[in-house]
Amino acid sequence: MLLDQLLDLSFLPNEGFWLLVKLYLHVPSYDYYPFQVLYPIISWFGVMGLCWCFGVYLNHLDNERIRKLSKPIALMGIVSLVAFVVIRWLNGYGNLVSRQGNTIQAWLAVSK
Repeated sequence: MLLDQLLDLSFLPNEGFWLLVKLYLHVPSYDYYPFQVLYPIISWFGVMGLCWCFGVYLNHLDNERIRKLSKPIALMGIVSLVAFVVIRWLNGYGNLVSRQGNTIQAWLAVSK
């Protein structure tokens, strides 16, 4: 998802149809009411494609092999949760609005 920033659409005008193209494809923004796009399409194509391929891969494995993969998959989930907490604690990449306070609601109010 970090590579989506390499796609520069700044050459498109900020008006009419082209503004909508920029917003829906690449640039999350609250600034263009009533078009508040929080989930641009390009950022999610890679994630969805990778998950689809992993599901197809798992679908072709036998039960013994899937059982062997359950521990590494669980470890990846735990590492992902720890990474979420660290990034959220630092108000890191991926959010249009920084975390406001230390309540559960503030921690879970993410835009990506």
